[in-house]
Amino acid sequence: SELEWADVIELLNFDEDQQSKIELKQSECYVYLMKDNRNNYHKIGISNEPSFREKTLQSEQPKIELIAKKKYVNRKIAGAIEKALHNVYQHKHIRGEWFRLDEEDLNELKSSKP
Repeated sequence: SELEWADVIELLNFDEDQQSKIELKQSECYVYLMKDNRNNYHKIGISNEPSFREKTLQSEQPKIELIAKKKYVNRKIAGAIEKALHNVYQHKHIRGEWFRLDEEDLNELKSSKP
C-alpha cells in the first residue's frame, strides 16, 4: 500500500540528527530532583545524565546539588512522570522547573517507587 511505502521512504530520508533524536527518546532517562542551597528551591527535571546536568547547572549556580533521581526505560515515560510531578506541585511552582517544596513533599518524592 502507499502508506507502507511512505513509511519506508521516510526512514530512508533520515539524516543523522533525526536518528540521534530517535535514539535519545528511546534511551533510558531519569527524573531528577535538585536543590538550590541558596534559596532552598527544588528543580524537578529529566535528563539522560543527571550528574552531567547537575554540573552544567553548577557552572551557572554553584550551590545546586542533585538529591534524588529515578531511572525510567525511555524519555517518553520520564517526561510523563516529570509533567505529572509538575502538575502535583503546581501550587508550589516558582518559575520554570523550580518549586518551593517542603520536607513532607521531599519525603513523598524520595519514597515513591519508579
